[in-house]
Amino acid sequence: MFFPRFLLLALPCCVGLLALGGCGGGDQKGPSLKVSYENALKLTLPADRVRALVRVSEQQRAAGDVAGASTSIEAAAKACAELGDDDPALKADALNSVASAQAKIGLTAAAKNLLKDVRRAAEAIPEPASKAKALARLATTYGADLKEPDTGIVYLRGAQAAAQEITDPAAQAAALAQVAAAAHALGDTATADQIVETALSQARGLADARQQAEALGELAAQLSQMGDAEQARTVLTEAEQAAGKVEDLMRRAYAQIYLAEKRKAIGDTGGAFKLLDAARDSADKAPDKSLSGPIHQEIDRLRGRWTAG
Repeated sequence: MFFPRFLLLALPCCVGLLALGGCGGGDQKGPSLKVSYENALKLTLPADRVRALVRVSEQQRAAGDVAGASTSIEAAAKACAELGDDDPALKADALNSVASAQAKIGLTAAAKNLLKDVRRAAEAIPEPASKAKALARLATTYGADLKEPDTGIVYLRGAQAAAQEITDPAAQAAALAQVAAAAHALGDTATADQIVETALSQARGLADARQQAEALGELAAQLSQMGDAEQARTVLTEAEQAAGKVEDLMRRAYAQIYLAEKRKAIGDTGGAFKLLDAARDSADKAPDKSLSGPIHQEIDRLRGRWTAG
């Protein structure tokens, strides 16, 4: 789905290695965070680099390494500078992820400054579904990370307005799910609950089984973020049932892969692996085996990443 770049050729070695080295040992699966950081810097596409660096910074913050997290986020912010204006949705998403990470480690001024660029990028998005999602994420960052709900409400209203302009029912249901999560992050639970019900109704009314499965899966992921684990599991089970009704086996496999990622997102790794197995089984049963290669590759990629932690 998204993100930015900038290869740091010169980092102060002493500070960088000390900041990152403290998190890399112990029982951790896969490469150390220091190695993950170095690998992230080598990524060619700036969007990929931002995504990887933000992920490393979150792991460092969770490990108590604020200095290392700060170093990673600084690199991610520089990578954002390499993003052009040709894809404002990608740019808004990347910038917002960095601003959110900055806010979480106390870099409030830097986060607020970057959010100005997020706003400009979001306002430049021509397509209403992407604009609604970008404004919803912006509202969430203000509400959940900066604790400025009044500012966040302004962008929430913008997200709601953009969502109303979406003409495709599946895209609208997915966008509404993110708008609901933003409302919840801002403490507006009444609005969040109302939007959830609208999104659920919209998703359940989709005639295409794959679209229904993916819309429900997105809503389940957002419900999990809102803290409603029970409803998230219920809706995700409903999504899996819809995926099982997709007649074309290749489309069914892709739907199951999508839902596996949502299972992983709500913390159910075991369930995610089962869905990957189901997706492989669906692809293997398809009449045209020549089309199953990309599906197997994606399944193997996700399994490898999740196994590595």
